[in-house]
This record gives sequence, structure tokens and C-alpha cells, in this order.
Amino acid sequence: MVQEYLRYLQQTKGYSNNTIKSYGHYLSDLSLYLREVGKVEMAATLNDIQIYLDALRLSPSTKKLMASAYRSYYRWLRHKGFDTDKNIRYLETPKLAKRIPHTINVEEIAATLNDKSINGEVRAMIALIRYTGLRISEVLNLRLSDIDKNRMSINVSGKGAKERVVYYNETLRNYLNANVRPTEGKLFRFSDREARYLIHAALTKHSTAAYNSPHILRHTFASDLLGNGCPLMTIKELLGHESVKTTEGYLRVNNHNVKSDYLQYCG
Repeated sequence: MVQEYLRYLQQTKGYSNNTIKSYGHYLSDLSLYLREVGKVEMAATLNDIQIYLDALRLSPSTKKLMASAYRSYYRWLRHKGFDTDKNIRYLETPKLAKRIPHTINVEEIAATLNDKSINGEVRAMIALIRYTGLRISEVLNLRLSDIDKNRMSINVSGKGAKERVVYYNETLRNYLNANVRPTEGKLFRFSDREARYLIHAALTKHSTAAYNSPHILRHTFASDLLGNGCPLMTIKELLGHESVKTTEGYLRVNNHNVKSDYLQYCG
């Protein structure tokens, strides 16, 4: 049943290979534990799984992922007609500390983009994430046919094969026109690992941020939009977030300097 469930995640839900692999490990370990304590997988109760999860010496974030896998699997089993414990949906995990998304100074990004010693394709990738908020995986999957030059929009295939439309401005269009020469339809020729390394190296030349990664550009894009008054739901759609709760994390970025903002505007 686990193998059938993993195929369901891949073919129907469109989960990434890494997520499917992780879910497979979590479910295999749980099954092994249940056998060791004399339990049958289909007859496992909320209490059985809760005891197992609580005893593990793992990070709260890992436990959260494991609990999500277990809840999803047993919900799927019930949908398939198995009489499993419906209370497994109430499986508890430690609450994660809310992290403030890191951002990068926009002047430092501009300095990177204007540095002609940096490979043009790399600067184009940086500009693309900076002005659209795309994930690096989405950038590397872009094809020439995804770009509508008349509408200045880009069709993006995101997580779980979910599609969305993002838009770009004149600044980004100039970077793409000057630096991108599509090969076999794809905009960029780099692997994921190469792209991350090259972007990190380029940003590090000008940035003092702690994390010079592609994702910090995405965070900066969202934070800038929010700071300029863009509605949260619009930012959610542009980023391709499934839930607005994820997007709300950027509220903490913009509220981080509440005291200085108060002193500036209260006068």
C-alpha cells in the first residue's frame, strides 16, 4: 500500500521526487516500529504513532514533515476504504519557531547586476528572480515559449506542476534581451547546482548579507512588494504559495523595524 500511495503522490499530486523519497523513508520507519511493538499497520492508532513520534530525537521541522506524511497516508487509506483510526489526523508535533525571511539590500543587488565582470547569464538569472520572485528550479525550467513578450508575462510551472502567470518590467526585459541566448528552447543552460553556486558567488562580490542564495532574492522581491503597499493576496499569487499563511511570513520582515519607522513617521 505504501508503494501505491507513493505512486499516487507522484502521478496525481505531482509531488517532487525528494518529497516522495522522504515520505517513503518515514512510512518505512514507522512500519518497522509498529512491527517491533506487535502492531499491524492498518490497525495503528493515534496513540501508537504519537508515542513513536514523541520518542524520536529529531528536529521539530523533521517531526513536522513526518507527521504530515503519516496524516496524509492514513487519510488516503481511509479514502481507499480501509478502516483506519480517523483520529490520526490530530497527530501533534512541536511548534516551530517563526523565522524571519532573510533579505538582501537592493543597492547591493543593483551593484551585482551592473558588474560586467560577472557572466551575463548569471546576471540575467539574478535579475529574473529579483523582479519576478521565481524559485531557482522554476527559472531553470523556463523555455522561450513560456515568455509572452506582448503581455510582458511569463507562464511558470511551479511546485506540484501548478501553473501561474508572473509579469516582468522593462528593466528585466533589457537584462534578458542582452544576456540570454536560449539553447534548445531553454533560457538557461545551467544545472541546479551550478546555478546556485554561480548566483552565490556573484552576490557575494557585492552583498554583505549572511545568505547570498537564489532564495534570498525571492524573499527580497516579496518584501519589497509588501513594503510598497502590494496586497498580500497578490504577492501570494506571484510567489505561487499554496496558502496565504506562508506569505504572511513577510509581514514579520516589514514589521522588523517598527520602532525606527514609528520614530521617523511620528516625528
